Amino acid sequence: MQKLRKNDLAIKSPGLQIREKIQRDYGDLKTFANKIDMSESSVDQYLTHKNMGSSTFKIRLTRELGQDFRSLYKSDQEQAEILIDRFLSEVDRYEQLSELQMAESLHDLAKSCEVNPWAAASAYYGLALYREACGETEKALGYLSRGIALLRVTESQGRTTEILALMLTRLIWVERLTATKEKLFKDLQNWSVYLKPIESRDLRAEMCLTVAKAFLAREELSTAQFYFTMAEDLAESEHVKGKAKLGTVLISGDFETCHIAAAEAERLLRGASDLVPELLLSRARISEIGNDGRETLNYLHMAMDRCGRKLTAHSPELSGMWFRKLLEEITEATEFERALRAHILRLVSELGKGYKYARSHLNETFDCLGRRPLSSLGAFELLKDLGRIQHPESYHPAVSELYYKLLGKLAADAFGSAIPEELLQLEDAEAVQHAENGK
Repeated sequence: MQKLRKNDLAIKSPGLQIREKIQRDYGDLKTFANKIDMSESSVDQYLTHKNMGSSTFKIRLTRELGQDFRSLYKSDQEQAEILIDRFLSEVDRYEQLSELQMAESLHDLAKSCEVNPWAAASAYYGLALYREACGETEKALGYLSRGIALLRVTESQGRTTEILALMLTRLIWVERLTATKEKLFKDLQNWSVYLKPIESRDLRAEMCLTVAKAFLAREELSTAQFYFTMAEDLAESEHVKGKAKLGTVLISGDFETCHIAAAEAERLLRGASDLVPELLLSRARISEIGNDGRETLNYLHMAMDRCGRKLTAHSPELSGMWFRKLLEEITEATEFERALRAHILRLVSELGKGYKYARSHLNETFDCLGRRPLSSLGAFELLKDLGRIQHPESYHPAVSELYYKLLGKLAADAFGSAIPEELLQLEDAEAVQHAENGK
């Protein structure tokens, strides 16, 4: 099934819904009109009219379609809730900021159509995911808090409980590096209450994995280990079992344990092409535990190759770990600069697509350049290469903002104190070349 698109986010009138049903079942309006012994123009007029025309038309319509008139279309509220539910079911598959941004339109629909609390909270959840991807952490936390507060005053059962647990899971993830220990563990206790009633073991396992990774990022290793283990115990499908096994590679520092877990994850996730970069990243981590820096880099290169032209749609850990190993393993200046410039060019070439992890990959780039800047000549050459790529005005605003900062950093490295002699020589050589080409 095709993913939800922005053009789909519209409320349809009863007449339009019935028209679409007729076209699906009968091919065209004329065939249906003949069936109910009316002219095509009359049927077209009745379907366009706000009140759906005469009672005679409605009687013939329902008799032919074999349904009660009210069951032939959905109310505005029902349509809005269906769209929000579909967004929620697909959101993990969304790769681009523009897809997550649909949450803004869904939030407007939720308000105008007076949807049920679970749907309104789901729209807040979507807004939080979008703002988080845009680097607006405080706004993300605000939307999550609103959604949680909305659901806590309603009866906690079924769908409401599931969405509350989902929002609390994300809250823990977003605040993982900023909240106090007391605040985080209080949220963890609340989350545990809403986790238990959820019927789907796989869904509970997925939430446990997110919480485990949040505590791993804080270096609360015992808590992280507890929830990685819980995820493994809960998981039912091979897909989720495989993802849980990858958690063992994250938390364990033992080479043999990690190796066994990675092999089991590869078996369980065979055929899951979207997770191949994650599997190769786990192999890179094992090589790092074994102190084989070059092999670690090779696995990282393989992982990034499998991302194709969608590196920034995948985990920023790929760039983060690659930069870290580059700094550790490549000491020769020319080799380092060549590799770093190529990687930055690759990242920037994807920015026009607005993939959801683009900002995180760019932040990893800033961190690397802060630790080991390019030479003046290297920064200048990279600026020239970047100038040949699509203009940043076409990027998503959250991405272009960070990209301009990158350009500023490179310009400072190239021209920060004084124009280096090698740049002046390079400019002189280019001027001579242009003069010769003009003869």
